[in-house]
Amino acid sequence: MFTRRLLRDSLSMAVLLLGLGPLTALASEVGVSSFTTVHIFQQDQALGPDVEYAPLYEHLALDLWEAGRPEISFHLYGWGRFDLGEDSGADSPDGHLSSAHGVYDHRKGAGRLRMGRFLLSEGTALEALDGIQVRESFGQMGFSLFGGKPNGDGGSEGERGDSILGTRAYFLSPGRLEVGLNYLTEDGDFAGDEREEAGGDLWLRPTSTLELTGHVLYNLSTSGLASGDLALRVRTSDAVEVTLSSENYSYEDLFQAVTNPAFLGTSPAPGDRVRIYSAALDWHPAGRLAFRGAVKNILHDEDDPGRISRSEMGLDFTPDSLLEKVGLRAAVQTADQPENEYNEMRGFAMAAIRDFRFSLDAQAILYGERISGEDTALQVVGSAGWSPDRTFALSGDVRFTQSPVYEEDVAVVLRATYGLGTVIGEKR
Repeated sequence: MFTRRLLRDSLSMAVLLLGLGPLTALASEVGVSSFTTVHIFQQDQALGPDVEYAPLYEHLALDLWEAGRPEISFHLYGWGRFDLGEDSGADSPDGHLSSAHGVYDHRKGAGRLRMGRFLLSEGTALEALDGIQVRESFGQMGFSLFGGKPNGDGGSEGERGDSILGTRAYFLSPGRLEVGLNYLTEDGDFAGDEREEAGGDLWLRPTSTLELTGHVLYNLSTSGLASGDLALRVRTSDAVEVTLSSENYSYEDLFQAVTNPAFLGTSPAPGDRVRIYSAALDWHPAGRLAFRGAVKNILHDEDDPGRISRSEMGLDFTPDSLLEKVGLRAAVQTADQPENEYNEMRGFAMAAIRDFRFSLDAQAILYGERISGEDTALQVVGSAGWSPDRTFALSGDVRFTQSPVYEEDVAVVLRATYGLGTVIGEKR
């Protein structure tokens, strides 16, 4: 099955590239970028066998703007993985054509048509889709229609339905207000029923110092409120910003599309409902000094894990030297279950020397109750990067972790980024 999928995606990418060849010559701007990473890590696990992985990932992107006509563009993105050491997944090598679609913008941006494989984000709908989307606006009002086949991102096609249909209607006042209503249905057998949901989203900015955002999602199949969130940001001055937020979700209603014995076996009780309330203060008392304080309460209907409360504060300083930023963080978490209680300390520093950038980040956690015989966890991450220009960059991270889960975890991540922009004719 994997071989057929990989062959299908590879042939699809090849056909698309060949088909886009003539359009490349007509495009006013062509963008090509490559992002390569190598993960090398060794884990000595407290429970279970030790592992050594070394997967290599390659991400490629191709964008053609004004392909033949100013309103038309094409976009192609894909990734592949090859294991240099032990297999890090069920299939090696692996790959996926994550996006391959054309866009037609018309009526000076008031309408858009997308066809092919793309990531859809409309209000409360966030889907990887093989299909079509039509978006039209008429003054301050508009709508979006979309449909097609779910795209499982190269590994979960069998867990998705046969088709998705949806729509969103919205009202927009530029710079002040946007409110939308969503409807989505997916044909498939999810927990014994099809997936069907309705949602709403809100963005309101009545003044330059006040901003309100919110989302609500109702599962029509289970007749339950799947999730909801609300955030209020208040800027009392140029130096002070306060954020108040709340969110809640139900495991059973929110994860209906993926509720199966394997999922439920490693997750909290499906009947649990979670409510989260938080407040944060960002204060800049001086030009180079920044303070942040935050509190969060997490409430579970189920006794395990029950109530969790977290308080944290942090201080950032931007010195006038090679150091770009130095920061300290401290947090305390209390809970109904002792194994969820801990104290946390973190410190980091970032520096820049010409084309080079460096950072060091260290975190220590002291648990209120021993876990697997250990009461502390330590993680240190060092990073370095070199970017001689805007089109090329090399960077690497080294991470060391010691915790109740890993007796020793050492990981190295190497990255190479290359972007090529070729302008043909007049730049858009």
